[in-house]
Amino acid sequence: MCDFAYRPGSMTQFRPWLYLERQREKAGHTRLSLAKAIGRDVSQVSRYESGEYRPSPSVFPLLAAELHCDLDELIATAPKAPRHASRLAS
Repeated sequence: MCDFAYRPGSMTQFRPWLYLERQREKAGHTRLSLAKAIGRDVSQVSRYESGEYRPSPSVFPLLAAELHCDLDELIATAPKAPRHASRLAS
């Protein structure tokens, strides 16, 4: 399923992991606060949300705990493969 979001003053943008972004906002986190909470750089969280990187298996439980969401649902909604398959995320 493709999620598109309109932002005033910008073009419609493709956002593959909108679920993660919504859960982050619902939990009251900014990208920076979530990154600090899971021990990652803010750019990494940004890359997760954009679909550029898929979190490693060890990161999913950290995200689920911090975002107070179901681990299975989080994994199921994650993009299946990163846009840049040659890059690995930790």
